[in-house]
Amino acid sequence: MGSLVHIYYIPMIMVFMIFSCFQDLLENNGWAMDLVMGGIAIVADLAVLYCVGAFSVTSSMEAGGLGEYSSNLNTFFNQLGRGRFLPRLPQNPGQDEGYGYLGLGILILLGIACIVLIVDLIKKFIKKEINFSRNQGIFFLIREHSFFISMVLAWIVILILALSPVITYNNKTVLEISYPNKIIELLSIFRASGRFIWCDCYILMFLAISICIKKIPWTHVALGTVLIAACIQIADLKDFALAKGASLLANSRQNIIVSERWEALADGKKHLTYLPFSIIKTSYDDDTVYEFANFAIDYGMTVNYYTAARVDIPALEAQDLQVRQSLSAGEKNTDTLYILDVPETGEAYGMTVENVDGIYVGYFR
Repeated sequence: MGSLVHIYYIPMIMVFMIFSCFQDLLENNGWAMDLVMGGIAIVADLAVLYCVGAFSVTSSMEAGGLGEYSSNLNTFFNQLGRGRFLPRLPQNPGQDEGYGYLGLGILILLGIACIVLIVDLIKKFIKKEINFSRNQGIFFLIREHSFFISMVLAWIVILILALSPVITYNNKTVLEISYPNKIIELLSIFRASGRFIWCDCYILMFLAISICIKKIPWTHVALGTVLIAACIQIADLKDFALAKGASLLANSRQNIIVSERWEALADGKKHLTYLPFSIIKTSYDDDTVYEFANFAIDYGMTVNYYTAARVDIPALEAQDLQVRQSLSAGEKNTDTLYILDVPETGEAYGMTVENVDGIYVGYFR
């Protein structure tokens, strides 16, 4: 389990669906159906965003981040200490959210792909395979390369989203886009706008590999080029990948909930409540939050706090106060398991308090 990072994939999917309809339009397959499908893509994605709470009050500019957690113009070749060959370039704090280093292997492959495309275009002009006659003009070329054109346009749109609204190169501001307030309100939903750059990375990787394989005339040379680039890519990012894997493995072994006593305590409980709710954020890390959430799901319990991109602190404080008022009034919720900051918190309300795996747990018999 993790935070709501995947909310960023929803507009990415919407962009691709819209430009897929645009590709169909370029191929002259019927503009009416393209407009309908494009509209359906927008409505469907907005509905999903609404369902996951993207348009709630907690998604306002008050939460901050927009323009700070953006991507940088140097992102595709700035390895940020994770690659072996290229130098680390400066960037503003928070822009690691827009980390999009392609790796030296892909960068080399992109360069080769550009050269191959230019050479292929020149050859076609020389052989007169491309001309601007009435029967084979610019519209013929657009239809023939509709997929490539659509992908390039989608890449540009996503790049603008990732960089916006403050465009930077290294640690200097290049341009600040003055969007209308309504656009700013929509963009603020995705305050870590830099994450959109991931999609552009996928597009560049796909285009680099596919162009080299399709356009290099000799199959063995094409495959050899891709293989060499892959070896360079592995050499460049191997240390980072191994360190990341070791870190994930270490985290997976750091279980907080170990004792068999937890199973007995969870029996018959419907709610897992942190008291106060802030303890799970101030005393534990996110891995513990996820572990408790998994524990609650396994035993069919709700939780009163979970790490997400946006957290409605005033609402949680109001809920915490309501829980305390109910306990002070003498209500003993036997279907609730309480995670406490100190034993005295539970004892003050007449709970039975146990120390399980170093965690104070309260409950009513």
